[in-house]
Amino acid sequence: MSTIQELKNNLIEEGYCVGSIFDFFSPDDLKSLNEYRKDLRDKVETKKEDYFICRHNYQPPNGLPQDYNSKIPLSEVKEREDYCRENNLLVWQEWFEASPPVHDLQFVDIPFSISLDFVKRIYPEYNYDFRYYHINKGDISLFEDGHFICKHHDGKNEGRICAILIYLTDENEYNNSGGELILKANSGKEIEVKPIFGTFCLLDFTKNNIEHSVNPVKNGFKRLCYINFITLKELNKLI
Repeated sequence: MSTIQELKNNLIEEGYCVGSIFDFFSPDDLKSLNEYRKDLRDKVETKKEDYFICRHNYQPPNGLPQDYNSKIPLSEVKEREDYCRENNLLVWQEWFEASPPVHDLQFVDIPFSISLDFVKRIYPEYNYDFRYYHINKGDISLFEDGHFICKHHDGKNEGRICAILIYLTDENEYNNSGGELILKANSGKEIEVKPIFGTFCLLDFTKNNIEHSVNPVKNGFKRLCYINFITLKELNKLI
């Protein structure tokens, strides 16, 4: 078991930290997350088209600008995939992102509240600022067969503190079925983060921006993850 300070040291020195929520989250928070996971899985199984869109990015032919819609309804995914395949275009990411209906805007309230409290423990130097900014609630990502993200560094994002990921799929469903987050630490070491419930990962953006990617998912695995980019943008200041 690591301490908060050990997590913070690795986060700043190597650009990331990985740990177990069972070491840092309260029993009440763990219970809430477990109940949330059950409800989320039900939505994935029965209302996926209502709750998710597809994030799909490809390199247009002949050096054309990327002026297409990178967020498309699930009903348009096959057409996009066929277009890229027929034109031999490089696809550099494809996965499902939650886009909840207006009647369920509290969709991520539970993981948002739990994760923000944890981030405040990691970055106590920003706790004063957190009170005066609107913090986005984050999102749920769903990776199914063939979904992946190529190696990349994130672009420059004003005020970004960190990204936090909390994996939500049971370990017994994983079975080495892809979806691992691959990190290249500042030391050059490559880290593989298995996408199983109990694991969290933080990426630091106050002093770092390490390379990362997600391995292709296979074998029918449904990789569910809560992710939030904690950002203190001047535009979102409350007062």
